[in-house]
Amino acid sequence: SLGVCAGIDGDAPALLFCAIMAEQDWQRMDLLYRSLSLEALHPLQVVHYLRSVLAAVGSERFQEALSVVNQGLTRFPESGELRAVRAAISRGTALLWDAGHWTDLMLASSPDSPEALYEAYWTYRNSDRYERARTVLERALSLEQTNAGARQLLVEQYQREERYSEADALLEEGLALDPSNIDLYFSLANIRAMAGDVSGASATLDRIGELTPTSAWSWSRIARLHLRMNRPDEAEEAFEMSARLSPQSRETRTYLTELRQVEAGFWEPYHLDAEALRELASEHGSDEPRSYTVLANQHIAQVHRNGLASVFTQQAYRVNTSAGADQLRSLSIVYTPDEEHVEIIAARVLKSDGTIRQSFDRSEQSMSQPWYGIYYDLRAQVLAFEDLRVGDIVELTYVQSTVSAENMFDSYYGDLWFTQDVQPTVFARFGLIHDPDVTFYMRTPTLPYELTESEIDGETHLIYTLNDLPAIEDEAYMPGLSSVADYIHVSTFDSWESVGRWYWNLIQGQLVLSPRIRETVEQLIEGRETTAEKVAAIHEY
Repeated sequence: SLGVCAGIDGDAPALLFCAIMAEQDWQRMDLLYRSLSLEALHPLQVVHYLRSVLAAVGSERFQEALSVVNQGLTRFPESGELRAVRAAISRGTALLWDAGHWTDLMLASSPDSPEALYEAYWTYRNSDRYERARTVLERALSLEQTNAGARQLLVEQYQREERYSEADALLEEGLALDPSNIDLYFSLANIRAMAGDVSGASATLDRIGELTPTSAWSWSRIARLHLRMNRPDEAEEAFEMSARLSPQSRETRTYLTELRQVEAGFWEPYHLDAEALRELASEHGSDEPRSYTVLANQHIAQVHRNGLASVFTQQAYRVNTSAGADQLRSLSIVYTPDEEHVEIIAARVLKSDGTIRQSFDRSEQSMSQPWYGIYYDLRAQVLAFEDLRVGDIVELTYVQSTVSAENMFDSYYGDLWFTQDVQPTVFARFGLIHDPDVTFYMRTPTLPYELTESEIDGETHLIYTLNDLPAIEDEAYMPGLSSVADYIHVSTFDSWESVGRWYWNLIQGQLVLSPRIRETVEQLIEGRETTAEKVAAIHEY
């Protein structure tokens, strides 16, 4: 037992045995430390070095892991396994140059080890050494030709380097080994779409339809790939097939709705079309080494008399580097399902070659934490943007509307919008559209802005426009964003005193005791002298 192990001292084999038997990583690590502090070192200890070090890396206990692996390297400097773990530690702590150094040493020790080659791939990939990453993956796949995971990683690497013909050939080889693998067919269609081979991609999608005629999931994916190739008619047909097979799918119904032309609304005068976004990009040069540039950030709120609102949001980003492409591969919209409706107007990529690729690859995830999830339901729609390249523009435009029957906070409305981002912003616009009879109190930006006020269809349009905004330098342990970034704050309350009066009016009735409660309490505490006795009586009741 571990109780017995705790009393062992000076016996390396016994301590090592206890380490092997330990169930918890921290117990194993402690016992190994004690074992390794002794003079003798058995090769078996190296195995458990690795076991404990990898556990430490997985739990971000990097300093402990480094201490253990360095002891091993002192005594076994040529160990490929220890070099691999040393590289993993450096990779985990973002010391990419050091990780590359130890990876090179690891491959010198184990040039034909698939495991070592896969470890090397991730190190080189994270260090942006793409050519080296591709080379080790090609070597790994040549050693294990049936390894589907390695094949998919290599396809993704070819895709990243725009080596579409090699990716195509690799997927064809995979299909020869596994002709019923639908995922490989989808990857092949995707690669052909990226390469501009519309006929080849369409033929592959037709083949998928033949292989999976009753799969709603397959038809939905087929539709999204047709959209990427700007084939809305084929996409609508595939979505309709998916809807017939799975009529209860809210996702498919949403896709079909979005395929139709979205009716213009209050936001129409402020919407920037594709041509306007491209013009913003051309007027503003690249911001390298910034990973991306915020070309447009719009937030236009139409507030009703009861305090409920619809908010038009348009976000457009230009990709400046490969790191920026990775950062912009997915964007999310956070909303409350029972209270808000999200209508997506545009989710697309304006390619640098002039073409437009729609994005209908999306998922939904819960944002609620366990301790309040039973009371509140907060979710995020996550939209994916594939095949991003330097110079591309990613656009996400949507309207988020409150659909509750009434405002739970009476007619209150409040909003907080940050004008700046961690990347430079070319154009930002905040709008407040409201009934002229409703008064709003605002904290306006400190950065230069242009304010316009107009009356349109009986509503006041208050528009703040800002240009060429500097980036916020993201630093560890920095203050909250409201302390470092410029922002606009809107409220129907003019002061905290007003908030307090409103809140007291909301809850004061809950703090008034009814006659029945007063009578019951008086009966319970009758004859009891101390506070403790009175509390105990009420508690017992």
